[in-house]
Amino acid sequence: MEMNKVKNVLIIVLAFAAIIQTNILWLEKISRHDFFYGIKNCEKKVLHSLAENFRMITKVGDNFSIIYKPNEDEKKITDFVITKVLDEGKFVESREFNFEDELSQAVCVYDYSFQISAENFSYCYAKKSGNISRVKMFDKIFFYDNGKVAFANTIENKFYQYRLKDNYSFENLPVSSNLYDKNFMRQNISELEIINPYAENGEILMDTIAKKLDIFFNNSATKNSENINNIFTFYNESALVKYFPSNILEYTNYDTGNKNYDLLSDYLTAINFISKDVLITNDYILKNYEENEDESKFYFDYFVDNVSIEIKNDFTNFICVTVRNNSVGKYKKFVFNFLPTQNNLSGYFSNYIFDGNSLS
Repeated sequence: MEMNKVKNVLIIVLAFAAIIQTNILWLEKISRHDFFYGIKNCEKKVLHSLAENFRMITKVGDNFSIIYKPNEDEKKITDFVITKVLDEGKFVESREFNFEDELSQAVCVYDYSFQISAENFSYCYAKKSGNISRVKMFDKIFFYDNGKVAFANTIENKFYQYRLKDNYSFENLPVSSNLYDKNFMRQNISELEIINPYAENGEILMDTIAKKLDIFFNNSATKNSENINNIFTFYNESALVKYFPSNILEYTNYDTGNKNYDLLSDYLTAINFISKDVLITNDYILKNYEENEDESKFYFDYFVDNVSIEIKNDFTNFICVTVRNNSVGKYKKFVFNFLPTQNNLSGYFSNYIFDGNSLS
């Protein structure tokens, strides 16, 4: 009888211990979950694209090679080096940043037009940011042929250099076939064919626009339309779309709240939304973003044949996406698409200049 009691007590103790151990293991597993936990593989690829919104500049003698959003082959070596730095890079020094000094030697640069945090950048590569925790924020990455890598914050004029554990060195820095000298030329937008995908036979009519707005409405059959002061307006109980005479289209979603998620989640939401707009045929690159407790805004510009299009208008970027409560609250874009009218224009010009006012 006493033996049975002892056995029962032991069973209860062992069961209780098993429950505690299971919870400890479960909590350890949760603690190891990073931002990528629960994100689908396809979305991980989109998220990684946040870190790919740069132009790659390579110093080649006295000239420069420039590639906008390089493909996998063009950034294969540099991406490999980034993962090595995030895993095992050794800090060398920090000092003031001098762009001219860095370009006096063979170097490849990831040139961002916005600041990105080391933490978000590391997450884009599915890595922890501890190895480059000194950096905080940066807008340029330098790759040297001796294998050293540096992160530069040009706003705070700070420069952080790292080396790889095994003293890895580049055999060749990545370059494009098009080289620029120090005096970049600029070309007027007349060198590009401008296409309005909302027009038919050269006319912009309410009926033709209405047919191409289904992606903005959950139920397009409930869509109403009005012409208010020459602004084509389409709406239902949840959304509003306006087409302005200046060829700007603006979508507003009434169903979003005000709570903001985090920058990376909001970026995923913005990119997924743009990808559904099949009337955008140009390549686009993130130029800047704004973040506050209520919303995140992302600004994108186009580039054609490795040449960026510089917009001259009160609306300073081609696309602006506002994300609230993990959904798009506002989406605004210039409607035009662009095609080159000559071959290899990128070998001659650093920017196309687009004056949106001239087409309104």
